[in-house]
Amino acid sequence: MLRPEAGEVETVGVRTVLVVRRDLPDRAAYAVAELLFAAKPRLVATYAEARRTDPRSAVETYPLALHPGAARYYRDAKPMA
Repeated sequence: MLRPEAGEVETVGVRTVLVVRRDLPDRAAYAVAELLFAAKPRLVATYAEARRTDPRSAVETYPLALHPGAARYYRDAKPMA
């Protein structure tokens, strides 16, 4: 147990990343991204941490490249607008 006088504590954050094969067709990757956000209410009902699923931060996949089909979904959905 940490005491208030213990000071700052470094922690590690771990992101959840959906990884697909490079050869997944663009249409399929687009559909997966679209379905993920469409199904968010059902996902949250099953797994509370799914509430953190946000299309604005989902594009941040460094050091992994975003699949071209998923990138197209985010461009079309315009999550930053």
